[in-house]
Parts: sequence; structure tokens; C-alpha cells
Amino acid sequence: MVYFNTTGLGSEDQQTVDIILIAFNVCIFLLSMVTNSTVISAFCRFHCLNTIHDKLILNLCVLNTVILIGVPTFVIKIRFYEWLEATKFMCFFHVTAIQGGLMTSLLIQFGLGIERYLCIKASWNEAYRKKYFWIYITISYLFGFGFIASPAFGWNNWDEERYCTYLTFPATYRRLLFITPGLILVTNLLVHLLLYRISRGQMRRISLTTGGTVRKMSVQSRKANYNAVTTILSLSIVSAMFWTPYCVLVPLAKYLNVSERNFIFLFRLSFSLVTFSSLSSSFIYCMRNRHFKTVIFYMISLRDDRCVH
Repeated sequence: MVYFNTTGLGSEDQQTVDIILIAFNVCIFLLSMVTNSTVISAFCRFHCLNTIHDKLILNLCVLNTVILIGVPTFVIKIRFYEWLEATKFMCFFHVTAIQGGLMTSLLIQFGLGIERYLCIKASWNEAYRKKYFWIYITISYLFGFGFIASPAFGWNNWDEERYCTYLTFPATYRRLLFITPGLILVTNLLVHLLLYRISRGQMRRISLTTGGTVRKMSVQSRKANYNAVTTILSLSIVSAMFWTPYCVLVPLAKYLNVSERNFIFLFRLSFSLVTFSSLSSSFIYCMRNRHFKTVIFYMISLRDDRCVH
């Protein structure tokens, strides 16, 4: 990872921590690539995965894969090639890939919440929602990667610093770099909690109209009502848990001028949590999304292709 000057301290304790973080990131990297690639393969193979919800999940998998680009450089940087930080192209490329992927994935998660809201509250039919789907996706990618990539096109202090440190990026950009995803994280969580509350309210009304008991509703019906909402709520909670240290604690530690040793540890640990998030999120929607769960089961069991709605 080439974001701040994180030169190792050379102590035995630091080396031990580095080895642990390397092993953790390599394992998560390999598992994440397998799980996210499986979901992408399922989408390409089974034509039934064509709803807006499914396509948004596909985009999350693609963005998780983009974020994982930072893991090999992170590992190399810790143990071997510090000269990578003195390479301008590598600096801006990996910052754009990791932060751009993170920012865009947050916007896609927000889109999942909006899509569910329009479906269950505003009662928009799917054909009408599809008209705006690609517009939202395009805006998310342009904003997420465009904003992060802006320093690579002249808005930087590289001529002065000549090194991929925190000061390489303009002061305004440095603030927005962490404030923006932090705000999106909070907004995501609030929107999904509101959506969950709306969904529960609908379920209570359905229960009353059927005689006041949930037993008159089939198990399949209850799962269908809660599944989409609880899935995206779970994704939002996981994002908030694992991305908050990277989006909030790292810039706060830099602002408070914590010691170099503590800052290095916090930075590397927080990035490892982001890596783990890319793995856990794929498990969440594979296990809770009925479409993906069904087709992945058929892929793993080597059965004939089957699409079930």
C-alpha cells in the first residue's frame, strides 16, 4: 500500500507484526479473489441473475476485486521494495484503485438501499427502475474514481515531496479523502436502518391482515420479504465496522500527531480490515441472496445449469 510514508522501524517487534499482517493479507487476498470471482462467474453463466439487485451485487464484487489490487503492493512494500513509494505512477495508481474502489462501492451500497426503498415503499416497478439503473452506476464510477484520480492529473505536490507521503496530496484533497467516505458510511447505515424499519412495519401489517398470526404466512413468504432488506443492512453494518478505522481513525491519528510506530501499526491494521471486508461481504450476499446462493450451489456441485426465481 502506498499511501503514507510507512517505512518500517527495523525492530524485532515490528518485524513480527509485519509478518503477521503479511500472512493475514495474503490469506484474505486469495480467499477474496476466489469468492468474488465465483460470484462474477455465476452472474456471467446464469441468465436469471438479471435483476437490479443482482447487478448491483455484481458491481460490488468487481469493486472488491479492484480494492484487492492494493494487497500485493502492500505486502511488497512492507518487506522488500520501499522504492515503490518513490515511483509517481505506482503511487497514484494504487491510491486510485484502492480509495476509488472503496468510494464507489459505498455508493453502490447506497444504491442498493435506494433500489429497495423504491421497490417496497414507492412501489416503482422494475422496468421503471431499470431506466435509471445505468445512470446511477455511471455516476457512481465517475465520482468514485474520478475524484480519487484527480491528483494524478496535476493537483499534487509531487515536485516538492518526490515521495508517496501524506503531504504529496493537497490539503483540501486530504480532508475530503477521508471525510467523504465517512459521511457516505454514516448515510448508508441510517438509510438501511430506516429501510429495515419500514420492512418490519410492512410485515406487522401483513400479520394483522391475516388474523394476527405469522403462522398463516409460509416460511418462504417471510424469508422473501426480509431477505433483500436484511442482506443490504448486513452489508452496511459490515462496511461500517471494517472501514471506519481506515476512513476515520487513520486521518484522526495523523491529525493528532501520534507516534510513528503507533501510526504505522494503525494504518496497516486498518487496511487489513478493509481487505477482510471484501471477503466477508461476498459471503454475506452469497449466503443470503437466493439467486446467487442457488446458482453457486449448482456450480460447486457440477450439476446442470438451473435458474430459479
